[in-house]
Formats: sequence, structure tokens, C-alpha cells
Amino acid sequence: MNRRYYAFLGLLAIGCGGSGSNLFEGGQGGADSGSATEDGGAGDGGSSDIPMPTPPIGGKCPAGRTLCSGHCVVDFDPSYGCGNPTCAACAIAHGTPTCRAGACDVGSCNTGFADCNKAGADGCEVDTTSDGAHCGSCTNACTAAVCGNGTCSSTCPAGQTVCGAGCFDLETSPAHCGSCTTTCTAPAHGTATCAAHTCGIACAAGYVQNGTTCVDVKSWQDVGVGFDAACAVRNDGSVACWGFRTASPSGTNFTRVAVGTQDACGITTTGAISCWYGPLASPPSGTFTQLSIGDVHGCALRTDQTVACWGSNSFGQASPPGGKFMAVSAGYRHSCGLRTDGSLSCWGDALNHAVSETPATGTFTDVMASFDFSCAAGAAGVTCWGSVPSAGIPSGTFTTVSGDSNLICGVLGNGTAACNDNAGYAGPPAGAFRVVKAGGQFGCGIRAADGKVVCWGRNDSGQATPPP
Repeated sequence: MNRRYYAFLGLLAIGCGGSGSNLFEGGQGGADSGSATEDGGAGDGGSSDIPMPTPPIGGKCPAGRTLCSGHCVVDFDPSYGCGNPTCAACAIAHGTPTCRAGACDVGSCNTGFADCNKAGADGCEVDTTSDGAHCGSCTNACTAAVCGNGTCSSTCPAGQTVCGAGCFDLETSPAHCGSCTTTCTAPAHGTATCAAHTCGIACAAGYVQNGTTCVDVKSWQDVGVGFDAACAVRNDGSVACWGFRTASPSGTNFTRVAVGTQDACGITTTGAISCWYGPLASPPSGTFTQLSIGDVHGCALRTDQTVACWGSNSFGQASPPGGKFMAVSAGYRHSCGLRTDGSLSCWGDALNHAVSETPATGTFTDVMASFDFSCAAGAAGVTCWGSVPSAGIPSGTFTTVSGDSNLICGVLGNGTAACNDNAGYAGPPAGAFRVVKAGGQFGCGIRAADGKVVCWGRNDSGQATPPP
């Protein structure tokens, strides 16, 4: 059986209306009122009168609505950026956003904060509980006194320390956390916090914390690509799938996702594997960090760096060797893994030497198993063995590699994406990527700049049209 016959089977399944999804991955992986304005204006629309997002009809939105994250939203919805093409949620420091004149603005301020300069960009910028120039309100300045708890006084309240013209609790004040000279740094789309004299961050509504940054919950953290379908995980843990015969899971949050010939699975936020589409059932128990789904079998990397596989094992493709690994890939009738020392191991059917020709020497950074060939990324570039695609091997030094049938893509050392020849279909767009995965003549990646999923190449089943 060769790639041409496998492609014919995929077309036959489509033409006959078969039940298989044909999702082949191969190589995965205070004192102020709190209003924003002195007159308490609420902007173009309060939360109670913003129409709910609606699904698109025929992929399009009606007049007056914009397609954002798979929903048609009005241009005065701050949850989707007030009509901004990026669809990023409005984030107001120490307050609640609204839309004014098609832009994000301050709707209301949290207790103890005020928007004294009437500039939406810096949110509710004044802490009226301790600002001597705006003590209790924007118009009240203390003279020959300090501001404590929103009141001008000659001394600070108990438990607070004088820092400049204000009184601060050094245990909880982000402006003076632990000492008058320590100021906590606020991230974009969030605010600084201080607890037990230790700095932290809090993200605005519509954003979630990712290390020391706040990221839009509607942007993405992982993508899995199959033969003619794909799935991706948003930063809020939800999964969306698109392309030929797909289904998206609900009620469970994920961190990773993978797609195979007939299956879609992911790693949940608890580290467990869960499958929601196709016949591949009963995944191994335990906690995992990486996952790849092939042809009705899957392999995953446990937190202890050992490999566990399950599903079809007719050719030994679900019987991994022992030892510790840092990457694993499930293909058609074989699988491959990258050991912690950078060496390679493959197991299963040696169809067209996809297993038997595994390089015995060399140090690599990633590996992928496809239909009847395998590839690995290393310092010398991409190395492939087995029935290497006629389209050739992409040139350059890659950090990751992914492929399916004739298409091989990956991330170069400078972060850009590159592929081999794609039979006349478009290649990856310019720019840096965090993740790149290749499918059947199409690929998808997550851009480093904004966390958005973009796809390219063949699109007859909508597989190259991800949700915003």
C-alpha cells in the first residue's frame, strides 16, 4: 500500500459517505462613585443591552455584525473589541470597559479608583485612597497632609506607612509592595497585585494569565492537524474543530490537542487524555504532556517522560520501547519517538523502510511519523527515511517538523514556517510561529505575535479556514 492508494481510500470514503472522518495527523503532536465619567455615562451600550453573539449563516454575518471567534458580534460589544478587527477583548485597568465611537473606553471604575484624565488607554489610573493630589475624588488635593483611605489627614491610619504624600499598606499595595521603593509591574491587559508583600498580576475580563502575561481567552495555545481537518485549543481551554466531519468537545478544558485518521483527542487541564471523536477509545490512565494520534492508534508522553500507546497494534505500532523520551509521534502503521539524549527510536511496520532505516546516529530536536516515511529535525536540517515524498524535503535548520502524505512543514530556527512543495497550493504566511502542523496538502500554525491560528493550502473541506 502506498500514499497514492491511501489518498484513493480517503476520496472513496468521501464519495461513499463513509462514517470515517479521515483526519490523518501523522507527526503530531473609594470614595469616587466609580463611574468612568463624572456624569456616570455608560458608553454606547451597557452590558444589559448588548445583543448576544449569533452563529454565522453560510460563513457570513449580517450587516452591523463582525465575525469574531466563530460568532457574529455587534461593534459595541467590549468583549470582542468594539468592532476592532483583532476581536481582542477590551481591557480597562481597575475598571469595566465599554465602547465609545467604536473604540474601547472606561465604562466604570472599581471602588477606590477613578479616571481623572478621561483617557481610556490607561483605564482608571488614579488610586483615590492614597493619591494626595486626588484624595477621595479627582478634584480633592491634600495640602500639608497625607491621603489615607481616601481622606486627607496629618497621620496615616493604623497599619499603613507614609510613602510620599500617600498612606499605603506595604503588605497589599502594588505601588509600594513590601517597601516604599518597590512597585509591582502591571502586564498588558491586566493589573499588578500585592499580597503578603509579594507582587503578582490579575488579568482583565476576557484574558487569562500565562506566566507573567495576560492573553486573550479567544487566542490559541495548541493546534492539531489531520488529513483534511484540524482542531485547536483556546487559552480558556475550549476546543474548536473545523474541516471534514469534525466535532468539538464540550464541558472539558484542554491544554493539547491531536487529530488522526478517524479520531480527535486531547490532554485535559488535569493531564489526562480524553478522546471525543472516532473509534479510538480507552486511552491510558495517568498524566501526560504530549500527544499524537495516527491511524486508530495513539501515543503520548507521560510526565515521567516514558511513552504510552494504545489502540490498533496489528503491526506493533502501539508497543513502544522503554526508556525516556521528549517527543513522540504516531503515524499510519508505525510510530517514532525522540529520546532525551536526542536519538531516535521507531517501532511498528517497516513499510517502505519507515522503521528499518531510522538513523542510528545523530542528535535531533523533533520527530514525526507519517504514512510510509518518517522525518526528524536536527542541526543538519530535516532528515527523512522510508518512502520519502516526491515533493522533496524542505531545506533549512528546523526546530520542529510535521508532515502528512507529501507535505512536510516545520518551524525554522528564526521562528518562521516553511514547507516543501505543496502541489501548487499556497505555502505558510510570513511571520514567526509558536506551533506549525502539516496535514494533507494544508497546514496550520499559531502566530507568535497574537496567538491566532492561521492555515494555508488545500481548502476543499474548509480545513484551511479556522475560526477567528
